[in-house]
Amino acid sequence: MNQIQNIDFNNPSEEMIFELCMDDLNFSFDTSKYCEIEINRVAHRDRLARYELESYSDMLIGYQKKWFIRQDSLNNLKKDVFLKYKEKLMHQLEVSQILKMFLTPGSIENDNLSITFTGLYNKIITREFNLKKQIQTALLKEFERLELNETELSREEAIEEIKDCDDPEWLQEYAAGDCFDGNGVNPEFITEELIENYIIVHYKPRKITLELVNRIITENEASLKEDKEKVGAKIKNLAIGEFAKRLSYIYCFNLFLNQDKIDSIKVFPLTNKACRFIYDYFEFWGLLNDRVKFRKSEKEKRATYIKSLINNNERLAQKGILEMVKGYKIIDPNLELKIDLFKKVKDGLKSQEDFQNRINIMKN
Repeated sequence: MNQIQNIDFNNPSEEMIFELCMDDLNFSFDTSKYCEIEINRVAHRDRLARYELESYSDMLIGYQKKWFIRQDSLNNLKKDVFLKYKEKLMHQLEVSQILKMFLTPGSIENDNLSITFTGLYNKIITREFNLKKQIQTALLKEFERLELNETELSREEAIEEIKDCDDPEWLQEYAAGDCFDGNGVNPEFITEELIENYIIVHYKPRKITLELVNRIITENEASLKEDKEKVGAKIKNLAIGEFAKRLSYIYCFNLFLNQDKIDSIKVFPLTNKACRFIYDYFEFWGLLNDRVKFRKSEKEKRATYIKSLINNNERLAQKGILEMVKGYKIIDPNLELKIDLFKKVKDGLKSQEDFQNRINIMKN
């Protein structure tokens, strides 16, 4: 990050915006490697000029080449990061398996209930009813802390939440503000496509039942059987979703900076034009080859795909793999915080020194 005296918080340079929104990839791959991709710089600049972003052309080319090198390195998962992912799944599985015993009918009343705590005790045999109730309560709280009781909405639940406008910021962002009429959400806006995308990123806490716990056990057992290649594929999906999000921040940065209604860029409306820019950019670099292709006439589908890509990324990041992707610097937990703090300084809510100090802390 540039020194504080070189930053213009009212009119930041393209370099400053790029650094805030994209961050640096130098620390996340072997810098001795070189990307052999040849690129038509004129065509690249012309593509960005359609969206008045041509001034970022050279910076994006440099970043993109680093990104490709980093993607190649994801094929070789670091052993320690992979193990942390497995350890988290094992903890979730252990909590679920022990809780299952306590939720099994008659288990609390069973005078000879035997429990094995891996890595803690060889075995405990509890006969005291109150002690078993205390253990059950503690396990239920841990199950909730791990968010294992949160599941996707059903189609009917999603429709109900959309009609009730339970998440207006998401709806506004998804539709670029065109989903509301005088009575709330316009019924014509509630399409199957909207419902599916709403379900992807919205979860609901459920009552913890034996059926739910059995489902979590099955899911975690399946995840633990995944090999590094499958986990690597998840990480790559997260990487491209994170890339899309960062490009969206570059597109809307100045708009976000110069308004006073929304104080976090993460919930700033993502317009269809911004999504078309990201789709165009990915298409230029061949990042959609194995994913999806829409004709130029299908502009709405292109925008919806990019929105889903970003929203899916948020969902995956919250479900068990976050520690792993942090290890690869794919997801920067401070990305939005840095941008939001920059705006607060510009609006006079924070000092320049606050910004610099916070950035230094985030680096460490």
